[in-house]
Amino acid sequence: MAVDEGSLDLLRFRRLVTQARQEEPGQALSLYAEALGLWHGPVAANLDPGSRDHPVFGTIEREHAAAVEGFARTALHHGEVSMALPMLVEAAERHPLDEAVQAQLLILLAASGKQAEAVSRYEQIRRRLADELGVDPGNALRTAYEQVLRQEFLIPAEGATAPATQTAQNITDTPRREAVSAPSRPAQLPLDQRIFAPRPEVVSQVHTLVQDAVTSGPASVVVVLEGMPGIGKTTTAIHLAHKLIDQYPDGQLYINLHGFDENDAALTAEEALQNLIMGLGVDQGSIPAGRQAMAGMYRTLLSGRKVLVVLDNARDIDQVSDLLPGAAGCLTLVTSRRRLTWLRATAGAHVISLDLPDRQQARSYLAPYIGHDRIADDSHVIDAIIDQCGRLPLALAIVGVRAASYPTLSMNELLADLSAAPERLDAWQSDGVPGGVRAIFATSYRQLSAAAARMFRLLSLHPGADLTGPIAASLAAVPTRVAHAAMQEIQQVGLMREDRPGRFSWHNLVRSYAGELRDELEPSLEQQRAMERLLLHYWHTASKAPRRHEPSLEAPPWSPESPGVTQQVFPDAEAALSWFESEQHTYHSMIRYAAEHQYAEIAWRLAYALRPYQQLRARWQDWLDLATVVLQAVQHADNAQGAAYTHHSIAGALYWHARFDEALEHLDSAGRLFEQLGLARATAHLPLSTAQVLVETGRLPEAYEHAHRAQRLLRAQGDERGEAKAWYFIAVTHIGEGSVEDAREPLESAIKGSRRAGDPVGEGAALSLLGDTLKQAGNYEQALRNYERSLDLQREAGHVVNLSDGYLSLAECHLALGDEEAAEDLCARALTLVPALALANSPAGIHMRALMEQGRLPLVHGGTGE
Repeated sequence: MAVDEGSLDLLRFRRLVTQARQEEPGQALSLYAEALGLWHGPVAANLDPGSRDHPVFGTIEREHAAAVEGFARTALHHGEVSMALPMLVEAAERHPLDEAVQAQLLILLAASGKQAEAVSRYEQIRRRLADELGVDPGNALRTAYEQVLRQEFLIPAEGATAPATQTAQNITDTPRREAVSAPSRPAQLPLDQRIFAPRPEVVSQVHTLVQDAVTSGPASVVVVLEGMPGIGKTTTAIHLAHKLIDQYPDGQLYINLHGFDENDAALTAEEALQNLIMGLGVDQGSIPAGRQAMAGMYRTLLSGRKVLVVLDNARDIDQVSDLLPGAAGCLTLVTSRRRLTWLRATAGAHVISLDLPDRQQARSYLAPYIGHDRIADDSHVIDAIIDQCGRLPLALAIVGVRAASYPTLSMNELLADLSAAPERLDAWQSDGVPGGVRAIFATSYRQLSAAAARMFRLLSLHPGADLTGPIAASLAAVPTRVAHAAMQEIQQVGLMREDRPGRFSWHNLVRSYAGELRDELEPSLEQQRAMERLLLHYWHTASKAPRRHEPSLEAPPWSPESPGVTQQVFPDAEAALSWFESEQHTYHSMIRYAAEHQYAEIAWRLAYALRPYQQLRARWQDWLDLATVVLQAVQHADNAQGAAYTHHSIAGALYWHARFDEALEHLDSAGRLFEQLGLARATAHLPLSTAQVLVETGRLPEAYEHAHRAQRLLRAQGDERGEAKAWYFIAVTHIGEGSVEDAREPLESAIKGSRRAGDPVGEGAALSLLGDTLKQAGNYEQALRNYERSLDLQREAGHVVNLSDGYLSLAECHLALGDEEAAEDLCARALTLVPALALANSPAGIHMRALMEQGRLPLVHGGTGE
């Protein structure tokens, strides 16, 4: 039987498909549509299942699939996506394992604006291939999927044929017959809290980074904002994102990673990736399993797009590493309490450490709540409130809300509440911030190991603004390396910062929080022992520190048991002097603590060890104040030795205040105690100190007798340094009485003895005195040489008072030689070293004013006390 093509649908179908493949796209579409319209379901659909598996039927089904593919390609190429899509969906259902058909469906779905559905369908196909055939998608299907993610489907203009390289992304300005929507354009940024805008320099810095990236070529910019809890990292990031929103037209993603939350429920990287991908319009069921697969989809979705991503409250680098876009043109803002500095190396991140706002900006934080007028009217009280808050933005916000909630509350009353809160942090509680400042700090504290948490609590015993490893080691009775590791851990959760290598600081409110925990969790006996170790740390460090200049009279040796105490070790005297400078306020606090808590022995020894530094740096008032406090403590404790040395120390402080009669009274008290205690070396030094004071009172014969007595006693003690100083004062008394010739021999002994004893201060003083004798004789050139040598020695020792005196002596010489300009410069340098020198009632200050009044030194600003 002969059958023509018009009588059999299959033959007609084949003819139409053949013609479609030979025609232009417009005509081909009609032919394909007509051919496929002849189909009314699968081949042999009405036969029994066994008959359907005949190879002939399978061949015909493949012809159908191939025709659908051709129809889809032609429709896509000609911009008639909607014409082919229904047939392609039906074909995909009939041929679920035909990867070529499925690949075409992915492309057409995406081209019709259904990218999320395309991605979802790919995941369904991938799972079905794995479950039924045990294979992964082939190259064609994978390529189609990648094209979907990159939006690389062809969409030509109406009535035109698209070039083979044209994509959806580069024809956005071309009129289309088929409207196509890009993947979801997210707009997830939270509200911009403008009243807590970041400091302008931070905005400027990030803006510059973004512009540089644009100028230098497409790049992905990563900025990490790090800082302590409550400093405003999130607010800053959100504000920056809003400022830059116009430069990232493809959307903004925001996610709170919950790295530091009250319930410790930090998002995993997988959870975060899922949220970000869904934010880009992908259905949850279409997201692949596994971190790497999810990261690949996320970065592919961002490819070729300019998206701003905010990763807020990151816990660590592992949490965020796969959340950073790989696409050029994206900006990622990361906030974290941790120092994510490794991102510099792995992602080229720019790390910005947020510091506390300055006072002016802190006022601007309060202004929206309190009002500009009240801030201006109560500026001093407002500044005190800001100080109580430690300029922490969160604390300022809580106080501001409180002030706004109680408009009748005066600023003085608010300040009183902040200052008098029995629980230091109770004043910073807020209904708007659950738990207030305390709760914010707790989210970091809970991440510490047990050892670091204990260290955190004990560190609050330290009264200073910053700490070192040996201090922490002594408080916790652990090795320095263990202490340093614990402080690094505390720093990593934002509760402390390492300002320079080995020296850590923390906010005053964080310290208060640590103190609350300490009182709650640390037994009082352990706290007491920790304080004892801390006191001994300071004594061991100060008493054994290398010095450029040894004091005339050392305290007797003392070897207290010091288990768990770590001493700070210095490479040289310069480092030790720097330590004294850094620790002076804390050191003073430790002396006062010891004096007030029945540690009289440690108190006087701490104060006595500090005396040489106070003399070098002209800290005369501190010297006197601390020694007075210590004297009361040692007298209360009946500590005769401590009282003797403290009387001696107070006399030295009073000498520098030109309170000579009081100094002599204290020296008399010290002398009696030294003799009663049988302290021969100290007894030998007493007449030397007395001679020094008597010289200033003009009682030269008495001074001479005391100096001679001291010289004999000190020689007997084998104290060459002390004996050289006695010879110096013998020479001073001779010169004071006009017997310059008699002064030469003792002066030479003073110079040589000081040099042998390694005492640059004593040698320098003797050379200066020799310069005085030469100056009086009119031998100014030789006098200048001695003064300059003396200055070198005083500079080497770091003795600013003697250095200032030396500049004055040089100035007097230059003035006598007619060089007034040099003299004025030297006087100014003297005042720079000891600013109050010309006004203080010190021997040097009195001498300077007298020379100015006599016209022997030029008048300099402040020199007359006017």
